[in-house]
Amino acid sequence: MLIPRLSSGFLTGGPNTALAFIGLLAIALGEPRSVPVRVIATDDLDLPSHEVKSHVETLVGRKMPADFSIEAKSGQKIDALDHGEVFIATTWSTMNALDAAGLVSDKQKPIYLIQDFEAAFYPESTSSLLARQSYQLPHRAVVNTPWLADFLHQEGIGLFSSAAHRAEALTFWPAINQEAFVSKSIDQTDKSSNRKTLVFYARPTTAPRNLYELGLAALRRAHLQGAFDNADWRFVAVGDQLPPTLIAPNIYLESVPWVSFADYAKTIGSADVMLSLMASPHPSYPPIEASVAGAVVVTNTWQAKTKEQLENLLPGVYAVEPTQVALADALVAAAKTPRRAISTAVQIDIPRNWQDSLSQVISTVSGELRS
Repeated sequence: MLIPRLSSGFLTGGPNTALAFIGLLAIALGEPRSVPVRVIATDDLDLPSHEVKSHVETLVGRKMPADFSIEAKSGQKIDALDHGEVFIATTWSTMNALDAAGLVSDKQKPIYLIQDFEAAFYPESTSSLLARQSYQLPHRAVVNTPWLADFLHQEGIGLFSSAAHRAEALTFWPAINQEAFVSKSIDQTDKSSNRKTLVFYARPTTAPRNLYELGLAALRRAHLQGAFDNADWRFVAVGDQLPPTLIAPNIYLESVPWVSFADYAKTIGSADVMLSLMASPHPSYPPIEASVAGAVVVTNTWQAKTKEQLENLLPGVYAVEPTQVALADALVAAAKTPRRAISTAVQIDIPRNWQDSLSQVISTVSGELRS
């Protein structure tokens, strides 16, 4: 499996999903006859191999086989160890790296773990063009959520323009460690007091698709509309380290560090209201995590990601068009809506662990690889 980076600041939702996938596949291929599995970091590997392996074991709750290895190939050509090696791409850049190495053809189809429509990550550019072209290359599709697979088909993206390719694509819902977000160890503050917290998933320097500027404008508009006059509100940003940012006179959005998963979960778990946006057909992880924890969630629709879908997935969500006015109005309503009690927070039909999330996909892929 090719993954761009294995570094301490990179092991977030998407990379963790890829590592859980390869970890569970390695276990499935290790019985009854062991199959060597290697994970290749194509751009950056700044963690010791044993730490990466331990991280994968933590994700899946199982020991990795002895022949599960970690390699760095930064600046080097990707090559096959033997004629029968099967590759897994996890991003458009890794898919194109395989193609450049002559390892993609109708007879040698990589598995393509598609977790978002990556062409939308960029303005029209070389990167957006190459990302879009990656979906045209021969591949076995494994797609993070049926919503994303449906979008790729509806928009006629690459091979997904074929109904047969969409029908053959394997899909899954990601796992959410629900206990982490409702743990009694999370400081929920005194929810009987007048102190409330809004958490904004803000990543302007690392992920423009999370629509930071639009979210900030909506927050400012909602404040002018009196959304936060009903309590002593604290405004917290998580995702990037940002300077204090003015929302209203003497009211600031303050960044909190994202040092570990436990710190992140504590921040999400403290939210009364969660504002999390993404210009993507994928629902993204933070709205689901915050909803699990009982927060009222404000998020956006986007093309094939509809209001109805989001409302069926997340209890009490405010899902609106990504406009300043619609988001501000949603924030006004959300600020008046009580968060759900921790005892009733977990009401979401999402897998709780990666074994449940990926069991059918792993069974199918491992069976195909062994055939």
